[in-house]
Amino acid sequence: MPLNPLSLTWTLLDSPGLSLRNSLNKCWFHSTLHLLTNIPSLRASCSSKNVGHFEKSFLAALSAIFSTRQANVVNSFFHLVKDFSGVNNRYGQVAVPDFIEYLCSKSPILSSVTKFTFLSKLTCSNCKWISERKCNDYSLKLHLDGKAHVSLIDLVNLNSNAVLSGVDAVFCGHCKVKTSQKQARDYDNPDLLMLEIVRVTKLKNNWIKNSAPLSFDSKNLQLPGFLRPYRVVGSCHHRGSLEGGHWITKILTKRGWFELDDLQRKCRKISSPGVNDESVSILLLIAEDKFRI
Repeated sequence: MPLNPLSLTWTLLDSPGLSLRNSLNKCWFHSTLHLLTNIPSLRASCSSKNVGHFEKSFLAALSAIFSTRQANVVNSFFHLVKDFSGVNNRYGQVAVPDFIEYLCSKSPILSSVTKFTFLSKLTCSNCKWISERKCNDYSLKLHLDGKAHVSLIDLVNLNSNAVLSGVDAVFCGHCKVKTSQKQARDYDNPDLLMLEIVRVTKLKNNWIKNSAPLSFDSKNLQLPGFLRPYRVVGSCHHRGSLEGGHWITKILTKRGWFELDDLQRKCRKISSPGVNDESVSILLLIAEDKFRI
């Protein structure tokens, strides 16, 4: 009986893998693939046989980065996604979080690896009536509010607990009118968790980028609402403005942290992220009890 990739012992990459060079402004493409190679269960699935053409090319591209080191295989996959225009070009170009969601919609294997569930609860401020809804998503979306420095723990807490009132008031099934309601979330403590730091918001007809500095621990990270501590094993960053931005990736390997920037010929060794970071947009976390170095 074949092994289930999700049940295998998870380990980090030995090294960052193949360096990719920028062309056609596809830093979003390279940054996404580099991040996804650091998902152990996804790497274990790259040898899957009974998959469709798109998923076969996608998995081959990942394998070409961390294993076979064949740039032509990565370029071949780009031809299948180059016309992906992004959800709204909110970063002035295709954004990594939008591309990840697109890949999840096309790849059942990636979707099964990244999807997590949470319970959203609404409590009416008038009658205390509680309504619950089970939700699924590929990433936990954390909206920045303001430009001051914030910790990741506070950001998760702010986005998991809110009061919906005024124009955001919600219809109460008991009161039969819109009321102010308290929103709270309960999470299911997944093995792997992807966080999106939503740095871009729409103001009238324009997109505004928020470069508020974010800080977080890279090890034994205890997030509000999650019972398991997590370790940060990868991150994607948008540097620059919405008129001239650039995507890069940082990943944790057995040799430490590396930055992968397709404007540079080689990756470079760096210290762990998480100190007043003004560019981080995606964080990839793995439960501490799930993997070994």
